[in-house]
Amino acid sequence: MIVPPNPGVTSALGCLLVDMQHDFSQSCMVDAEEADSAAIDAQFATLENEALGRLSHEGVALQDIVLQRSIDMMYRGQWRSLAVNAPRPIGAIADLIESFHTEHKREYNFRRDSAPVSFFRLNLKAVGIVPKAEFAVHEPTGAIPEPVGRRRVWFEGRGLDTPIYQRDHLPCSFGFQGPAIVEQVDATTVVPPGASAEIDKYLNIIIRVKE
Repeated sequence: MIVPPNPGVTSALGCLLVDMQHDFSQSCMVDAEEADSAAIDAQFATLENEALGRLSHEGVALQDIVLQRSIDMMYRGQWRSLAVNAPRPIGAIADLIESFHTEHKREYNFRRDSAPVSFFRLNLKAVGIVPKAEFAVHEPTGAIPEPVGRRRVWFEGRGLDTPIYQRDHLPCSFGFQGPAIVEQVDATTVVPPGASAEIDKYLNIIIRVKE
């Protein structure tokens, strides 16, 4: 288990690390044998132009935009569709139908090659790749911090004398055995009996629990 230095800001940190994503879709209810590749490509082009405009407006450079096409398809008469990756350009409709049969076999363990296939919806996932934040790397100091206190803590019906550490006192590469409690302003970390903990170069607490 990994415990980051500031669990209370995990959501904010996630916003700095995750890429931007928008999902676009358009209804396309047509039997596969009647589908027209050029018409579908034109519909996807409309979605792609909208996606490029949205991400460009949000400051994403063109070279950092990734567009992923898929088509929701189903056997005629089914109510549940299955997303199938779609190439750019669409190419032969027969290839899409074969991809659907393959995906249906993978997902549901059967395929009906003789059954008519219907298109349901066109989907476009637009991803804007953003620069990732770099974390500070810490070097081992060799310091061995003392607990700031001790108290009785109950583990599975046993009250054990347990050392209490202050989180910001724990340096890189410091290791200790459970039971132990690590306290900080926004979180409390419990290291149970039989487990070991070590502070890594990013000041995460790495907890290893024996089976």
